[in-house]
Amino acid sequence: MEPGLYSAADTPVTVRDVLGVVWRRLWVILLVTGAALGTAAYVSFTTPPRWRAEAQVILVQRTPAVLPDQTSGRDLRETISTQVAMLRSYAMAIRTINYLKNKALEGAISEDVLRDLDPEKLVKNLEVGSPEGTDIVQIRVVADSRAKAETLANAICEAFVEWKREVAQQSAADTVNTLEERVATARARLAEAEQKEQDFKRTHRMVDVSAETQAAVEQYLKHDAEVVQAQQEVSVQEARVAELARRLQAANRAIEQGTGVRDDSLVLSLQQRLNALEMERANAALRIRPGYPGAGSLEEIDAQIADVKKRLAAALQGTLDNKRPSLEGQAGLSQALTAAQLDLRNARARLAAATAARNRARAKTADVPDTSLEYARLARETELAKTLYTTLQRNLSAARLDKDSASGNVQISQYAFVPEKPFEPNHPRNLLFGLAVGLALSFAVVLILEQADTRVRSVDDVRELVPGPVVGALPRWSQSELKELMSGSSTAPVEEAYSLARVNLSLALRQAANGDDKIPQVVLVTSAMPGEGKSLTAAQMARSLARAGNRVILVDADLRRPTQNELFGTAEPVGLADVITGRLTLDEALVAGDTENLTLLHSGTPDRNPTDLFSMPSVPRILEELRKISDIVIVDAPACAVVADALLLAPHVDCILHVVSAGSVERPVVREAAETLAAAGPKLMVFFVNRAPKDRSAAYHRYYYYGDGRRKRVEDRALVAADDAAVVEKEEA
Repeated sequence: MEPGLYSAADTPVTVRDVLGVVWRRLWVILLVTGAALGTAAYVSFTTPPRWRAEAQVILVQRTPAVLPDQTSGRDLRETISTQVAMLRSYAMAIRTINYLKNKALEGAISEDVLRDLDPEKLVKNLEVGSPEGTDIVQIRVVADSRAKAETLANAICEAFVEWKREVAQQSAADTVNTLEERVATARARLAEAEQKEQDFKRTHRMVDVSAETQAAVEQYLKHDAEVVQAQQEVSVQEARVAELARRLQAANRAIEQGTGVRDDSLVLSLQQRLNALEMERANAALRIRPGYPGAGSLEEIDAQIADVKKRLAAALQGTLDNKRPSLEGQAGLSQALTAAQLDLRNARARLAAATAARNRARAKTADVPDTSLEYARLARETELAKTLYTTLQRNLSAARLDKDSASGNVQISQYAFVPEKPFEPNHPRNLLFGLAVGLALSFAVVLILEQADTRVRSVDDVRELVPGPVVGALPRWSQSELKELMSGSSTAPVEEAYSLARVNLSLALRQAANGDDKIPQVVLVTSAMPGEGKSLTAAQMARSLARAGNRVILVDADLRRPTQNELFGTAEPVGLADVITGRLTLDEALVAGDTENLTLLHSGTPDRNPTDLFSMPSVPRILEELRKISDIVIVDAPACAVVADALLLAPHVDCILHVVSAGSVERPVVREAAETLAAAGPKLMVFFVNRAPKDRSAAYHRYYYYGDGRRKRVEDRALVAADDAAVVEKEEA
């Protein structure tokens, strides 16, 4: 079976399997999650706190006493998008810093506010937006202190209001200057018209005419004035059409050439791109530190930010320059030109109608002397000049009032508000983020480890790998319980586990006899790798068999790392090695064990390589002598995947008990070791699992503990063993 989260039967994982994996890899989850959480905590608690101040300004659309299009022909109405673009510009940042410097010189603010402050940093920490459908502009400023954030937000509002006031005052001043020039011109024209009227009257000695003649002359002069007005309107419309055509042609040429073109949409797209890059740079800075691999990506992002800022500055400059054509303006010019051409045609039609009416009125005044007509015309011009002068003088007075009271079209609707706590770092959010990342990484690591882990995990895994039956299993115990077991004392569940294994082994040996009176007697206990508990299993199996009334001889054949002296609390210096070399007889080497019917043959002191000793001809003879004086011989042999000692002994034994330690030995190692031992041709090969999952430990305790909590050992152990043996036989069948 491939490594992974599937059982021996190749069934999908269950919740219990997942919980088992989580419990087994809990140290990985705790380690990775702790590291991620610690990193998040370190970053969060070492990040300098930052405050965000929020202020608001409102756009006030005022109607001046003298409209701008009455004087200069320019429409100075501004939109919210214009205010947002101005607030985001570097020019606004420079004005804010200059405003702060002046306040610092006056002593109104601390100079600490200006420390490490530059236009680029101010623009980076500034957020400007407007709720849809309102004339309100929201200004948010981020700073490393609450007072600094509040001061910067208020300074931006004040500097912006001052900037708009300067713009309004400059516009009013331009209007006043223009009106003063026009008033002076109108005054001169009025004086000239009055002088012409007086001179003409004095030269021609004009006398009063009849009322009928006066009415005809007035009618003629009225139509003549309409003709003059229509001619002026036609001239204005012709000039407007020519100007619009010129501007449209220039805009088309600039657009075709791709230079000097205003693109308001480009400004917004570049600003959005700059915000996205700065956010990407901030996120990358949290993951990448200078000097570490990947730091080059920060330099690439910085280069992109610098390029976008350069392009944004140029686009903003073009946006604020009304003289430069824009893509939106080109469409507006085209529509304005069409409308102006239509107005020109209408004006020419009105001129033609006024001319026809004047000609008809002129025919009615055929009998009026030319001098009277000329005098009436001069009087009419004087009246018109006086009316124009009076109107312009009134507009000039109103414009001077506007200039004195000009305050711009922006007002502060809310001064800076700063919460008491900083908005960064947000410790709960950062810690939760670190915890989430840690859990995700830890489960990914657990999944990788589980996929790469090929160790045996359960009794079912052993059954799938090995060619023989599993006669018993010992659950995983604590270190204190293991020390008690090593010292020879054991709890009831442990004794019953070995008793069950002993009964299953006896049944398996009888089945291996296959009707033969001679039941296999020599059992070789080994494992694939050292440390799987094969010596402890051999000792406990020997004790269990001896307690059942069998004459048992336990042979410590691990001449490299003998353990039985330690397990039985003895210090016998002689044993198997001495018998093989002939220094002692078998009777001299055998010693009594700590259990009735149990005899021990310790390892002794080898004088040469153990592999050479087990290759000697005396080894089969010794095993045969042991058969004669016992009911069963347990041989504790070294790990078979490390040294060849067990493989040399395997052909001379009747049964091989292969001990497998769950959770510590790899699947391929178990499979290869089992195949190698099976090649020796033993009559029987069985397996015992150490450190098995405690799936049945609760059942053990429920069975052996009752009532007031005192332990009660089952008296009729033979009956329980028989029941367990019947279960084993059923499973094997």
